[in-house]
Amino acid sequence: MNHKKQFSIIEMLTVVFIILLLISLITPVFTNLKMNARTATCKNHLRQIGTLLNSYQTDHNGYLPNFDMLDIPKSSVGNNQLYKNWNGHLLPYIDINLPDKYTRYAMYTVRGTTRFLSSQLGGPPNPPPANVLTNGWIVVDDAQKIGGYQDLKTFICPEIHQNTFDVAASIKFNGVKIPRIQQLCTGGVTSMSAIADTKGYDYSMAGGIPTTYLGNDIFFGYRSQKNSYRIDQIRDVSEKALILEGGIADAYGDGSNGSIGATYYTAIDYNFQIYDGGDLSFGSFSKPQFHRLSYVHDNIDKFWVMYSMPWSWYFPSTNRVFALELAAKFNTQFAGKASIISGPNTSSGFFGCSIVSVIDPEDGSMFTSFLKANGYNGTLKPFTQYVDEPNDFKYLTGNMNVLFGDSSVLVKDQAWLCNNRRKVALD
Repeated sequence: MNHKKQFSIIEMLTVVFIILLLISLITPVFTNLKMNARTATCKNHLRQIGTLLNSYQTDHNGYLPNFDMLDIPKSSVGNNQLYKNWNGHLLPYIDINLPDKYTRYAMYTVRGTTRFLSSQLGGPPNPPPANVLTNGWIVVDDAQKIGGYQDLKTFICPEIHQNTFDVAASIKFNGVKIPRIQQLCTGGVTSMSAIADTKGYDYSMAGGIPTTYLGNDIFFGYRSQKNSYRIDQIRDVSEKALILEGGIADAYGDGSNGSIGATYYTAIDYNFQIYDGGDLSFGSFSKPQFHRLSYVHDNIDKFWVMYSMPWSWYFPSTNRVFALELAAKFNTQFAGKASIISGPNTSSGFFGCSIVSVIDPEDGSMFTSFLKANGYNGTLKPFTQYVDEPNDFKYLTGNMNVLFGDSSVLVKDQAWLCNNRRKVALD
């Protein structure tokens, strides 16, 4: 007589445990593979942008695109808003179905809808227009929902669209999740005239092409109000960062109406004088809405920050040369664990740095002996911990893709970009 062997409870639990263990081991591998694929796609987007920039230069006496619309093709009609900013000037080189050409009158709002009439503002979510191609509505709506309309996806990094939300909007609007995509609306994310969806404020419907890539404000001729550069006018062009990753963080803080252009604001102040601060410096993490740049191509979901407090305490010194020399040594010693990142160069010329650690710094004790051996005898301030969930701080530190002047695309970390900002951003 045959007897079927039955599994005991212990055997079944053992099998279940092994399966769960394998899943726990395999899941991070697949997660990393997906992230690497998105990083590769982002790199390819920037390479395509480099090709488009070369085409534009060929037709415009070697000049990079400018912020204004003085060279808009004569056949254009409507308000021509899609043509403005550096990426809008590349539209004639992209095969895309836009019957209204460069016209845009649409914006995405916190109500989770894309408005296309001023009368819709302040009301319930609206359906699409009868013709979604009208006035560039689909350009804005697809950017938010699927990462871009047709080949305009080239201007949006899939990592930012899928996994990175704007802290400024979340602070202002009770945790709302809005992807960090520039030009979903044309005002700051916390202003009444922009993404807030307030009745009577329709100024932000007329904007450019949504993008997660920001251009250098000197080379593309934005804040200086001068013409853009020709490539042959840029010294050491292969070392210059033309395009960085960035998004819609509010330029002037919670509750402001500061408008944000598609540049990374690196080297010109409000008096149009060149300096070396701006977004290629490390500001206070207590104001995450100030950060336009997006560092998203890494696995950092928890980090600790000790930052300088200008006018009260500067680490490690007000001496720029000493600070950067110490930073170079520190970043080599603690590679993959922590970095010293240069802060803004204030009007007094003082120079402070912050420490960002992706492992528990134990209040800085793990760095003390190294710093003392390399000339820093002061004490460190307390570290503040940042956790990605539920605050979505992922983009505040880490790695990004960068398009350089020779059309190469490289992954660079925040410390390298900030500490080399004069080299990569200034003429």
